[in-house]
Parts: sequence; C-alpha cells; structure tokens
Amino acid sequence: MTLYTKETLALCRLAGPLVLASLVFMAMSVTDVVMMSWLGRTALAAGAATSDLQSIAFYLMAGIVAAVAPLVSHARGAGDSRAIERVTRQGFWAAALVGLPGAALVWSAALVLQQIGVDAAIAALAAPYAHTLAFAFVPMLGVMVCHHYLSAHQRTRLLLAAATLALPLNALANYALMFGYLGMPALGLAGAGVASAIAAAVMFAFMLGCLIRDQRARGYRLFDRFLTPDWPGFREILCIGLPIGILSLGEVGAALLSTVVMGVFGADALAAHAVALRCAGVIYALPLGLAHAATIRIGYFAGSGDHDAVACTAKTALWLALLVGCAYLAIINAASGAIAQALLGTGDPATPVVYQAALFLGVLAAYQPLLCAGTVLSGVLRGVKETRTPMMISLVSIWGIGGATAVALIVLFDTGALALWLGLAAGAATFGLGMLGYFTRLWRKQGTLRMAMAAET
Repeated sequence: MTLYTKETLALCRLAGPLVLASLVFMAMSVTDVVMMSWLGRTALAAGAATSDLQSIAFYLMAGIVAAVAPLVSHARGAGDSRAIERVTRQGFWAAALVGLPGAALVWSAALVLQQIGVDAAIAALAAPYAHTLAFAFVPMLGVMVCHHYLSAHQRTRLLLAAATLALPLNALANYALMFGYLGMPALGLAGAGVASAIAAAVMFAFMLGCLIRDQRARGYRLFDRFLTPDWPGFREILCIGLPIGILSLGEVGAALLSTVVMGVFGADALAAHAVALRCAGVIYALPLGLAHAATIRIGYFAGSGDHDAVACTAKTALWLALLVGCAYLAIINAASGAIAQALLGTGDPATPVVYQAALFLGVLAAYQPLLCAGTVLSGVLRGVKETRTPMMISLVSIWGIGGATAVALIVLFDTGALALWLGLAAGAATFGLGMLGYFTRLWRKQGTLRMAMAAET
C-alpha cells in the first residue's frame, strides 16, 4: 500500500463520520420545518425566519471556537500537553463569552425581523420561538468545543453519535411540546425552541461526558484553574477562529440573501431555487468533512515537524477534493432533471419550475470542482493556522465578484433568476481559483513546513 493510499484511507476515516453528522443535523432541521408547517404558513414563515437569523449568528460564533481543532492538533503533534489543556479551557471560555451575545441576538430576533420590514404577524409569532431557541445557543457552542477537541484526537464518530441521539429526541420533544401531546402543554412554536434547547443540552452533556471519559483527557488537567482567565490563550483562539467564522458567515449569508432576492422573480423561481439550494447543502457536507479531516491531520504533522507527512496530506486532500468535485459535476449534470422532478413532486419535466430547477442544478454542478478544492484547501491552511487570507479570498470572491456578477447580469442583461445562480457560481469558482493560486504560491515559495512556521509567527 502506497503512502498516498494510506493517507487517503486515513482522511476518509476521519471525514466519514463528520459528513454523516452534518447530514443528521440537516435531517433535524428538516424535521423542525416539517413540524412547523403543521402549525400553518404564518408559523412556518416565522420559524424559518428566526432559524435563519440563528444560523447567521451561530456560523460566526461556531467558526471562532473551530480554532480549537488546529490548535489542539498542533499541540498534540508537538507533544505539548500544557498547550492542549490551555486551548481546551479557553475554547470553553470562548463558547461562553461569544455565545452569550449570540444568544441575546437570537432572543431579539422578533425585533430584528420588524426592523427589516417583515410582516408584523410573522414577527409576533417569532418572538416566543426566539426566546426559547436562544437557550440552545451556548450549549451548542459547547458541543462544538468538545467535538473539536475530540476530533483533534481523531475521535470524529462521537459527534455523529450525539447527533443521532438528538434527532429522535428533538422530533419527540417537538411533537409533545408544540402540539400538547404526552401530557405536555401545547406551546406552538415556542415548544420547538424548547425542544431544540433540550436536544442541545443533551448533546452537550453527552459530548462533555465523552471528553471527560476519554483516556487521553484523563492525562490532561483540562479543568484545573478553569475559572482563571487566560487572555493570551483567548486572543489566540479569537485571532485564528474569527476569520473562520467570517468565512463561514460569508458563504451562508450569500445563500440566505439569494433566497430573499429570488422571491422577486416569482413563486416558481423561488421553489426551483429552494430545490437547488437544498442539494447544494447536502453535497457540501462531503468537502466540508474532508476539510476538517485535513485540518486535524495537517495540524498534528505540522506540530511534530514532519515535512513529508504535511505535504502528503495536503496533496492527498486536494486530489480527493478535485475528484469529489468532478464526480458531482458528472452526476448532477446527468441527473438534474430527475432530481428536480423528484424534489418538486411532479412527473412532468416540461413544467417551468422543473426546467428552472434543472437549470440551477446544472449551474451548481459546473462550479463544484473549484468549490470543493477551495473548501478543502481552506482546511489545509487552517491546519497550519493560516485563516486570514482564506477569509479575504472568500469575501472578495463571494461577495465582491459573485455579487457584482449577479447585479450586472440582472441590470445589464436582464437574465432574471438565473443571474443569481450565475453570481453564486462566479463567486464560488473565483474562491476556488484564488485558494489554488494562494496555496500554490506558498508551496513553491516557502515549502510546506516553512509555511507552517510562517503562519505561527
């Protein structure tokens, strides 16, 4: 077995549970949406709007605590147990200190919706849901800290176990608390927020228990002097994690904005867009899991000073990303019509909504190789603590070039709804090209280990 084959298997073993966990979390979100729809259209709109605002805040804050993974991996490679203890403690501090403002923002979601002009009836229904959903925010950040610590020790299956545990619990709690079954009060949308908070608390308790029981953790004094602040450690997490959060927020924000703008082009365009965006979310789980696995492996090898292993992991991750992207390109293009018909529930491929959905899926497929490469390379660079440049490339590409492309196509060429997807494609493709160019330049100019050292200093 060659070195690259071994590394491919190692990356896939790490990434597989993370991909499945992402899909389970998506299933949980879909469950919430379906059960909210049973309360009526207005309730569904209020729940979806509040959930979107919560997602915006959570992606930013979760990106900050994501710095725990490369820092712990790097410290493991260097054999620095005190750094592992320090980073993990400050990860929990970060979860609390950035999570509380995030929870406050979610609590105020109804006011935010009113300020941006959402219908008063929707904002009124959103308030009780937002007030209960806010209690899920900090526990979920705690879940992420435990996950990143355990993943850095190559224990990625535990997040999948936690998500699998939470999925039926969340559905059962929704059923009981939203509609008043099993002896519970009927709380409506507020019940969905309580269910989310319960699921988050259970996941946090499960993950924290796994962390405490972990044999490696027993050798560390993770919770000694826990209440004593370590501001340099906190700043390190913030400096590395904030660009990760902004990068994630930029991607999510562009998708959410495109959904809002798509409503201008009519119900068919919005339905077609929803189908394509749902597919985009599902297929994005694979390169995202691969990127996280690359972060863990490269962080460990960079910490131990192993030139060759860092180079091998980086090359293997990039080739896997391109392979995945090309597979997506071929499969989605071949099956775009069938996917659109299946998700829209119609057997007639000639209907305008199916045609539009298939067209959007074709655009989605076209930029997958570059997007997958860019996503995985951001994980590779994260492993050597380089997060600022990927953030800037993302913002310039997705919001600058992608946004300008969409506006120009709408205003100058009157391309309608397709312009938004062409803008998303331009932004994603430019991001991929930018990441490839930056990574190649660093590789040729500095060498992989020097790249790690440069990022540290």
